[in-house]
Amino acid sequence: MSPRDDIAGSRWRGTGLDTGHPMFGMLGQMRWWGKDFTEARKVDPILVTDDSGEVVPDTSATGGGGASLWVVSFRGP
Repeated sequence: MSPRDDIAGSRWRGTGLDTGHPMFGMLGQMRWWGKDFTEARKVDPILVTDDSGEVVPDTSATGGGGASLWVVSFRGP
């Protein structure tokens, strides 16, 4: 089993970390909640809280796409 299999099916509740990236200021305006690792290789990278308080993916913030989770090894397995 790979690490991405371990995280599949889980939601990650995010917190802000100001790295100076221009997107940081927009997260609060978007009502950013976190990420959803729906499957081993399918991620909804931006979950937001909608007007009713439900946590939902915001594909408009990603240009209509999603993300993938990959295992990357450095100097060994």
